[in-house]
Amino acid sequence: MENGQTSIALISVITSGIVAISSVIFPLLLNLLAERAKWMREKHSTEIKNVNEITITLLDKLAAFRSGDVEHAQTIIYLKVLSDTISAFYAWERALWARLKTDEQETIKELRKEFENGNKTSFFDKGPSLADKILNITNLVSNRIK
Repeated sequence: MENGQTSIALISVITSGIVAISSVIFPLLLNLLAERAKWMREKHSTEIKNVNEITITLLDKLAAFRSGDVEHAQTIIYLKVLSDTISAFYAWERALWARLKTDEQETIKELRKEFENGNKTSFFDKGPSLADKILNITNLVSNRIK
């Protein structure tokens, strides 16, 4: 009879210990999971914000050519705007590259050639189509980040 009571007491102590440990560990694990989810949302939000800012900078540089202001600018100013535009493209490309598939990376390489070989006339003429391509790729990457 004593063996039966000892076994029950032992099982009761072990069960109580498991419940006590679980009551500490389970809320801790839930908190860690919630914090991880919050961190991931913030990371994605920051990444999307960065991509959007770089895209806006690139489109702003491209817009200078669409405005016609560059047409009448001095050569030094024109070269600076052209250099800034190509630089903005490189920054945009770098920000998006890791999120692109191989065929999309090829599209970016073709777009890079248009920027590297561009001039005030080509940027004026092709500005809207370049902007469309930039926005389409940016939206694609933003959706992948989400």
